[in-house]
Amino acid sequence: MRKAARVAALLLLFGAPAPRWHEAVAPGRGCLPPACAPGQLPLALPIIAHGEKLLMIGDGADPSHIHESRDGREWVRHEHDARWGAAYGGAHASYRGALWRAGGFVDSAGQRVLHNDVWRSRDGRHWELLLTRAPWPPRARAHLVPFRDTLWLIGGDPGDQRVWFTLDGLVWGSRPVALPSQNPQGLVVHGNALWILGHGMWENATNDIWSSPDGVDWTRRVATAPWPARTGAGFGVLGGRMWVIAGAGRRDVWSSLDGVQWGHGLGAAPWSAQSRRPSGRLSGWSVDLRRQNRRGGRHGLLGRRLVPEVSPGSTQADRGLPRLSPGLPVGGSAHLVQGTTDPTEPASGRP
Repeated sequence: MRKAARVAALLLLFGAPAPRWHEAVAPGRGCLPPACAPGQLPLALPIIAHGEKLLMIGDGADPSHIHESRDGREWVRHEHDARWGAAYGGAHASYRGALWRAGGFVDSAGQRVLHNDVWRSRDGRHWELLLTRAPWPPRARAHLVPFRDTLWLIGGDPGDQRVWFTLDGLVWGSRPVALPSQNPQGLVVHGNALWILGHGMWENATNDIWSSPDGVDWTRRVATAPWPARTGAGFGVLGGRMWVIAGAGRRDVWSSLDGVQWGHGLGAAPWSAQSRRPSGRLSGWSVDLRRQNRRGGRHGLLGRRLVPEVSPGSTQADRGLPRLSPGLPVGGSAHLVQGTTDPTEPASGRP
């Protein structure tokens, strides 16, 4: 009985069987927009799941295009009509049947000019400017997440120690919060609560874990998680678990049911760990994570979270710095890992 209880406890903590990684896009097929040919995988763009599609909204280097895919492998480029300029670091979400974009910065004469604008689109091609200046202070790299039928704006650089929320993108409310001043790394919805997984970047990165049932009252659940502090990790929710995937110089994968107990059951992921030094070069393959059920079957590639990640290029010189963004819901049971570049500094020629 005791042995059975121990086995049950291990299954609860680590899950069984372990997920398996499959190469979805071969090395060398990545491209840096706007220099993308048909059949290539766009890299270094914000990624959103919307309806039955995955979308990459062009950033400052490709400000008038959007890339669409139904499977994460084949992407089609379209022009959109938003005129937000060469903007980087905007927050994106799919909420109430629409795409949303908020904030970011543009490069003006070598200076970063922060914005607090709010945009909305039904299809990603036709955009409506809702607010030129929202009531929240201008910021970049904030987190925009739907939670309890409300759209939340949390964190950003610089932050203001408040959370902001809206039902329609026009009228915003806010509440002060007792959270660390550093920008959250990962923000996910799990178990009817919001979760923050780590704060800051590089030498100031932390591995603390916070949760909130309502977006306002936050509790620190773990001061120091068992997974090492990191920069550029992928965060997501899959199979009833929260996941922390890789990061700059790392290829480990961690998961948790409750945010307190974490399992490291996967060991090293199959891609190569990357240097933390930015090279401005691209790698070019992606893999998807499919979780098997107890009978060995697969639930299918209907990704529950989309997590960008760097992977090795064809030569040592082509290996870039990992950039992992917070996981984005895609509505099924897989993780997609995509090659890209440095999370904090754009590639050569980008502000």
